[in-house]
Amino acid sequence: MAGRPTKYQKAKTIRKVETLISAMTAERFFDFCSVDHIAYALGVCRDTIYEWQANHPEFSDIIKAWEAKRNVLFFKLVVSPQVKPALWIWLSKQWLGMKDYIDTAHSGELGIKPLQIIVTTDGNKPDSSA
Repeated sequence: MAGRPTKYQKAKTIRKVETLISAMTAERFFDFCSVDHIAYALGVCRDTIYEWQANHPEFSDIIKAWEAKRNVLFFKLVVSPQVKPALWIWLSKQWLGMKDYIDTAHSGELGIKPLQIIVTTDGNKPDSSA
């Protein structure tokens, strides 16, 4: 059973993605920031992008170049008023694989050491030679 012919045309497809990478700027970051944007520009669905990455090493390389530029621009946007902290955190988790991590391991010991407080009643510093 044969499927539809592929839309993948090695040189033409690579050039289209290179054009998108060239157009990526901090000002237009959100126009090119997701795989869906690349898929839309190429006239395919997101799954096709992943399939092409798996089957065509040259396409995989150009998508890695796109991801690298996206990530660099993303970090530049941290100081931009365009990106609110909650959005930056969410995108970091989605794109960069960052996670929230809470260390709940405990040894069982409290690690509290006694605190020695010296208070004088006359307002002078305590004598450290004693």
